[in-house]
Amino acid sequence: MAMNQADRGRGRWRMLRRSGELPNGLIVEAAEQFVTRLGLAQTASWGELHEAVESVYGKPIYLVASNSSSLRAVTGLWIDTAEFGAVVCRERDDLHTQSQNACHELAHILFARAPEDWFSDLLPRPQTADHGAPGTTRFCASTTGADTIESQIEEAIEEVAFAMTRRIQSINRTAEETYFG
Repeated sequence: MAMNQADRGRGRWRMLRRSGELPNGLIVEAAEQFVTRLGLAQTASWGELHEAVESVYGKPIYLVASNSSSLRAVTGLWIDTAEFGAVVCRERDDLHTQSQNACHELAHILFARAPEDWFSDLLPRPQTADHGAPGTTRFCASTTGADTIESQIEEAIEEVAFAMTRRIQSINRTAEETYFG
């Protein structure tokens, strides 16, 4: 099944991911195994996910919804300081979008701090991973039409974010169930 960027619409993309019909099913499976290393149950709460990532990170992570005009160009960001990390998402986004964006930033934390044996050819560790030096986050590499190591890593991070989102949302009703019974 050929797939282009237009096929990656929100509903269709998630439906295909769930049913395993994607051509990149191996990376989806690798992302699931990566998240499994956090020790979460198949149906985890946000708190359990948060604590598991904090454990790997080694310091507290504050989740912040902000209405700052500085967040117009980005959906979320991770700020790393010596004492804590902050994951900031746009307050105006719906909760589902905030959740996905926060999971994306938590995945960035894991890609920077997880043990080396969590990574593979499908989920490559960034070569410039800072393992302790605080600093500001970089903008995510584009995955549209790019075949660079940075875009492959960004795609892997997004797959891990989707795997985390599936864990925490598996106990929640889907939008279809909420609105259509």
